[in-house]
Amino acid sequence: VFNEACTTTDVYERNAKQIVESTVEGINGTVFAYGQTSSGKTFTMQGAPGHDGILQMAANTIFDKIEQSANRDFLLRVLDDPTFAAGEATTALLDEVWQGDFADPPPPPEVLALATVMVAAQRAQATAEQAAYLSDDLQGWHSSGVGRSRHRLLLGDDVVMVELLQSGPGAWTAHCLNQRFELTARDGVYRVDGKAQDVRYFGFDHDQIWLCLGRRSFSLSRYWSTSAKQGEDDPSHISAPMHGLLQSISVQVGDRVQAGQCLAILEAMKMQHQIHAKADGIVQAIGFDPGAQVSAGSQLFALEIADPTA
Repeated sequence: VFNEACTTTDVYERNAKQIVESTVEGINGTVFAYGQTSSGKTFTMQGAPGHDGILQMAANTIFDKIEQSANRDFLLRVLDDPTFAAGEATTALLDEVWQGDFADPPPPPEVLALATVMVAAQRAQATAEQAAYLSDDLQGWHSSGVGRSRHRLLLGDDVVMVELLQSGPGAWTAHCLNQRFELTARDGVYRVDGKAQDVRYFGFDHDQIWLCLGRRSFSLSRYWSTSAKQGEDDPSHISAPMHGLLQSISVQVGDRVQAGQCLAILEAMKMQHQIHAKADGIVQAIGFDPGAQVSAGSQLFALEIADPTA
């Protein structure tokens, strides 16, 4: 029993909140106000400016639970369903709409392009911060006018290629799944074909990219052509040490190479830099063709490292 000194928040926290939370777990519940005219039912349920009512608090609780849930995206899809939004949903809704297929839809190609650009942008920023001096005008500059890099993502059993062409600071053209997108990153805002993106969270490591875009979250696997875990010191992964022109490649896929062997020549700052194998092995993949302009950190070769005990 609550007296006249109790607030709507007191009533919600002690009585209604647990009922609202249970709905996210699949348990039906009802919260309603009953009383005589002018007793405060509408104020309690709907609130007033500066004073949330039960309805606003319930909505906040539902979305907080969804944010914390591993089924976040699926729950948001249910909330967006017109039947559910209209209050006409029954226990048969899931079977009628999804027919037992509850898997999240695959990310659209513009999301793959955006995630790849965000990785490239953060890598470029990290490279610039390590440089002794690099003016803003030179960030993203390439001797050919266009910086090209290729990135592979694993969607189910399929490997999807995203090709980026950087034409200047904070500007890229992305080609993915036979579609083309223009992307920019300026003042902390990413745009795809001129439309600002609602990026809530972004992070990546060597194997994964995590992106929360608006009300959807994505976890993308990066494909490196080898099954081994790789890192900057992993000899199976050979990347470009700097921006430059891949002048020549001296090996082919399937070739056996030895540690220290020259695999390619990278031209940068009017100088030729030899790209060497870090260990004995077999060339599994070559990321670019001769004549390509590559970005620092782009994967050039993937090797299957020879077993030293064999």
